[in-house]
Amino acid sequence: MRTRIRIRDGILAGAAATALTCWVAPAFAAPASCDHACLEKIGREYFSAYLKHDPAAAPFAPNVRYSENNVRLKFPDGTWDTVTKDLGGTLIFSDPKTGGVAIFATIMQSTTPTYLGVRLKIVAGKITEIEHVAPTQRYTGVFVDPTKLPAPVSYPDTERVLSASERISRAKMIEVANGYFNTLEHNDGTLKTKFGPNCQRSENGGDTSRPSARAGAAAPAGAAAPPAPSQADVEKTRNCWFGFTQGSYAFNNRVRDRDFMLVDEDKGLVLVRAYIDHKGVLQNIPAVNGGKERPSGFREPQTWSMFEMFKVENGGELGPIVARFIQVPYYTQPVWPNSAPRPDKEPDIADYKSIPPRN
Repeated sequence: MRTRIRIRDGILAGAAATALTCWVAPAFAAPASCDHACLEKIGREYFSAYLKHDPAAAPFAPNVRYSENNVRLKFPDGTWDTVTKDLGGTLIFSDPKTGGVAIFATIMQSTTPTYLGVRLKIVAGKITEIEHVAPTQRYTGVFVDPTKLPAPVSYPDTERVLSASERISRAKMIEVANGYFNTLEHNDGTLKTKFGPNCQRSENGGDTSRPSARAGAAAPAGAAAPPAPSQADVEKTRNCWFGFTQGSYAFNNRVRDRDFMLVDEDKGLVLVRAYIDHKGVLQNIPAVNGGKERPSGFREPQTWSMFEMFKVENGGELGPIVARFIQVPYYTQPVWPNSAPRPDKEPDIADYKSIPPRN
């Protein structure tokens, strides 16, 4: 049974302070320090408590702060009340320097499949911050029903611990991941980071690094069927960088409020929160690098809010990428403050940074 008290919570990301209902945290012994094993143990305790709807089964701070899908909530609420099943394939990684834990999981809410992304903040052995991104079909563009897959989408070696020879600094890992977003923003066919041969990308269960299935499509009446692509042509596009060389994502006007929240130096994993804005004004994607002009995918203002995890391996190249995306109103603002400034000389495109504050 849940016991609740009324508390006055602090201001978060500019939101007005409000009285929130909060779980009374049970007593847990705080470790002197928390390494990867310690943090990931707490991450597993969190996920287990979540699946059981039992906040007493994990070490929460009394004033734990919680959001889900870019909205501040009282704790526990949201999918804490509706989760029914773990579908497996859970990935947990951590950052002892910041006390961060990330959980990427696939769950059910009754009959609703959900691709869950979680960020936790651990201080003195207690969970002080919880941030969820929980895409379901109604929130997304790309969504693959996990109940119809033989197993959750995963890529080999994502959890592999890097050898000493392929490790780079935290700052360089963030730079490599940030270069992905620089490539994505106003994508003009230029690659602005290093994509490795292991780079594949999954978004809400769909493998977005694979070519679209156009081979074998019916030809228009009276037209000759196009030749089938060669295996070499197919393999050339079977990666996470080919679409960028064609300017396929030129409709992305901004990739803003990028926060490189967690860096697992042992596994080479970087967790990022960001927002992708589409103004909806680009009617056609220009032809670049031998590609063809084609219609833009967005004809109205719209924003993606997401968690994205990057594997940075082999001395500074992108490997597997896993993303959790939800659709939100255009230019939605973050509910969490950025943990550090953006790591490059190109600041966010500031079309609306001068909006006056609310009265």
